Amino acid sequence: MRILTIDCTGISDKAGFHAAVAEALDFPAHYGKNLDALHDCLTDIFTDTQVQFENWDALENTLGSYTAAIQWAMTHAAEENPRLQVFFD
Repeated sequence: MRILTIDCTGISDKAGFHAAVAEALDFPAHYGKNLDALHDCLTDIFTDTQVQFENWDALENTLGSYTAAIQWAMTHAAEENPRLQVFFD
């Protein structure tokens, strides 16, 4: 299983979040950097993958309600894709 950790402490905006996730998960260059594209890329993962977000509260402080939308998109993708697990610490 591939285990990836993303530290939310240094993420300061939506673009920074999408860049961090795209880099960690090696998304394709055409990744649209929005929640629909995030969901699509997550459901296309074919290797057992666990994504752990550290310092999630820092992201909540920075991005506010957008973090709930991120969490929903990622949780929904994990429900659809049995190869994906997502944790928010």
